[in-house]
Amino acid sequence: MYNKQKEIEQNKIIFNKNYYETLAKLILETIPNRKIVNLIQGDRPDLLNDSIGVEVTRAISTRNGEIDGFIMNNIKSKYSELPEKQLIKLGFVSSPEQVYFSDLYTQYSPKHGMLYYIKSGNDLLLLGFLGKMSESEETIKSICKSIVSKVRKMENYEQRPENDLAIIVNEQLNYIGFEDETINTMKSQLLEMLKRIVKEKEQHKMMFDKVFIIFLDNLFEIECCNMNCNHYSIPKEKMELFLKEAAIN
Repeated sequence: MYNKQKEIEQNKIIFNKNYYETLAKLILETIPNRKIVNLIQGDRPDLLNDSIGVEVTRAISTRNGEIDGFIMNNIKSKYSELPEKQLIKLGFVSSPEQVYFSDLYTQYSPKHGMLYYIKSGNDLLLLGFLGKMSESEETIKSICKSIVSKVRKMENYEQRPENDLAIIVNEQLNYIGFEDETINTMKSQLLEMLKRIVKEKEQHKMMFDKVFIIFLDNLFEIECCNMNCNHYSIPKEKMELFLKEAAIN
């Protein structure tokens, strides 16, 4: 007998853990860091090899909570079976549009960003969403909360020569015409936030070596010992492929 509640619970597990760990792995392995190669999925930390461990988590703003619940309840559902009233309430009024000539389709909401789908027969399957542009103050608070939560649990993780944290933020930074200003502002705010957390590390006993902040179009790699920060842009086309691979993995 079909059990919708059981399917929802399974979707939560898939979309919350395996999906985001796979997404983090795909993105991190593209940056020029010799240690981040051949990562495998584990448990405490989530990604690892012989020289590095990376714990993966998310930063969820209040705004993203509503769309997050919708995705968890409907991930990999057919477009024709999605609750129309809820889609409209979330701002997804127009029909999905094909991305170039691929099997990917996107559906836009001014409030929440984009849902993306993959073609399946005569229908579409919901794979996930690309968040809206970041509102920096709320985003910083959610990232800070995620870092502190993971730092407090560090002693429970299997330690590697290098122990890092990757935080996925389902939001974008690239405002058309204001990319540099937005990215520089976010970088400054991230560094100030992390400096405060590191300064209070006596309360936490341990601290990560690096923190990776992964937005949907940008990645910040911050060394906690000296606050050195590397920034990498993530092309839209590449991120769409990563999202697709993570969803069907």
